Amino acid sequence: MTQTLIEKNNDIETICNGKLLISGEYFVLDGAKAFALPCKFGQRFSITYQNVEFKSEHILQWKAYTKLNVLWIDAIIDLKSFTLLNDANKEAKMLLDILKVCKTLNTQFLNIDKNIIIEAKLDFPRSWGLGSSSTLIYFIAKWASVNPYELLEKTFGGSGYDIACAGSDSPLLYTRNKNTPVVKEIEFNPSFKNQLYFIHLNHKMNSRNAIQYYKNLKIDKQPIIAEINQLTESFCGATTIEDFEKCIIEHEDLISKTLAIDKVKNTVFNDYWGTVKSLGAWGGDFVLMTNSSREEEEFKKYLHERGFNTILSYDEMILS
Repeated sequence: MTQTLIEKNNDIETICNGKLLISGEYFVLDGAKAFALPCKFGQRFSITYQNVEFKSEHILQWKAYTKLNVLWIDAIIDLKSFTLLNDANKEAKMLLDILKVCKTLNTQFLNIDKNIIIEAKLDFPRSWGLGSSSTLIYFIAKWASVNPYELLEKTFGGSGYDIACAGSDSPLLYTRNKNTPVVKEIEFNPSFKNQLYFIHLNHKMNSRNAIQYYKNLKIDKQPIIAEINQLTESFCGATTIEDFEKCIIEHEDLISKTLAIDKVKNTVFNDYWGTVKSLGAWGGDFVLMTNSSREEEEFKKYLHERGFNTILSYDEMILS
């Protein structure tokens, strides 16, 4: 089901979903089939249109708040000249650049004689890396009636799987294909989901740096993509926790060997009894951990003792 902008009394409200990449990290950029899950946490947007009192007025006021109601984007934009009217931070300048790209893609965008107030609110801490940028791109693209994947390509760049998650209520398979990716919503409600947990590593990974590292690799990627495609299908088709854990081990081994980066299981959780999988760019944000042999109390005690306190169950994290 695709998210839509809901109009209420000439105002618009919507929520765009965060994301987690279960398989295909890095290689999704080159067409590997990826398995991704939309999250219950996302970014909420509201648009209010106001009649213009003076002909000289035509502004967009954009305020974005963190989960703790801290203002992190504060932009007042003159929609006639597309310039910032206030002293703004780099995020506000980035927002203006995105709107300018939308204007080139759809010249009718913002051709209205009304002032506009937009408020955005994250459901998750920015350090979680669940998609503050992708939810923003998806929302603006829908509002501007432009292709969200084209807008992404002309702004932040990336594979686009996170854009697909922003507008989906279901687990999905994603294959990049320029501005027309193949997105297939699937059923994924495993009987072992109560043995899957998402743990934050207490720091955020710079995705752009990770992507650049990957792009600089001088390797033949096609054989690896073929292996990842098979593993993605196996992830989605796993019927037991043992099958799922086998997929994790094979996927982690493959990516680790290819990137020449050690697995998070070795670097952070070398004495852990279950399996651990990096999600997205390696080295930060969330990992997926399986716990099939110990009580949840012992599992959480193990993590707390090592300073990991953000522990979410599958049902707490994943939209269903």
